[in-house]
Amino acid sequence: MSGKKYLIRVASAVVFGLLTSSAIADLKPIESGKDWLDTNGKLINAHGGTLFQAEETYYWIGQDRTQNSNLFNALNCYSSNDLTTWTFENQVMTSKRNTELPSDVIIARPKVIYNQLTDSFVMWFKYRRPGGIEPNMRAGVASSETPCGDYHVESVFFPTADRVAHYAGDNALYADENGKGYYVLSSIGELKDGEMGVLTEGQIMRRLKIFEMTPDFRNIQKLVYDFPVETVHKEQREAPGIVKMGDTYILFSSGTMAWRPNQQKYSTAPAMTGPWSIWKNIGDETAYGSQTAFIIPVVGDQKTTYIYAADRHEADNLIDSRYVWLPIQKGKNGELRLQWIDQWTMDTETGEWLITQ
Repeated sequence: MSGKKYLIRVASAVVFGLLTSSAIADLKPIESGKDWLDTNGKLINAHGGTLFQAEETYYWIGQDRTQNSNLFNALNCYSSNDLTTWTFENQVMTSKRNTELPSDVIIARPKVIYNQLTDSFVMWFKYRRPGGIEPNMRAGVASSETPCGDYHVESVFFPTADRVAHYAGDNALYADENGKGYYVLSSIGELKDGEMGVLTEGQIMRRLKIFEMTPDFRNIQKLVYDFPVETVHKEQREAPGIVKMGDTYILFSSGTMAWRPNQQKYSTAPAMTGPWSIWKNIGDETAYGSQTAFIIPVVGDQKTTYIYAADRHEADNLIDSRYVWLPIQKGKNGELRLQWIDQWTMDTETGEWLITQ
């Protein structure tokens, strides 16, 4: 290990709403759905990914779709100090370098979390062979000593706790202030002992589960919350994104409509172990044509703002997929709100944001 202990910033204060500081009006705006270019003038390719902060730098890792395919090509990493100017740093995983990951599989939803015990950045990702639900919907774990370094695959497996294995779908990671790490999983079912690939429920029934991870964040050790089964297919949940706002944990998710835009919802809880509230709608019925990827806490020296960060998938032409980032606001009754904003500006130093057009 490098021996360098990274300072990972965690949001603890919660502030919502539009601020009117004129000082941020000159900063580069965020324009959802537009072509976002890196400092080399190339489209940012980091789909279904993760964003985290180490020291004073933000890092964004996601799926590369330059081959216009969902099959594994690479996972890209970008860095930024202001959330708008992004520099390409590295292809942290590639089909050529990571030969344990065949190029005919889907490697998606990479999520990264810093582990202080091992002084390493730990990535969990979704591993799936396209076509059917054969026993290939697994999770993968990789790690790197630096945020944008080469991530080395450590294992590909069915997450198992209390002798129950789970199909691994979309995921999210969260590290609490006490050092505990959590794995949020959207799974289509459990696996019977000795019969990998057989659903114990007899049918696909996607549901969200929360697991406490082992201290090194490389595995799960116990189930701490199991969301109730939704019998209506479109109400089943995937694409989780987790954040803590003040003393409340907020879990965002999408309906299981593949890449078709649908109503995003959120649930709240006083602890990762629950109890979690009923799902509440946020944004319009299509989340402005997007699906949750992650939530960005921007901890400034004056305010804390939370950003809904999502993908706008173009299933028929994946290379045309874009991003939707919008500030999360708080209504009069305490509910969370998303409104479409054509152009807005984020000041990462102060934590303030402003509609600029």
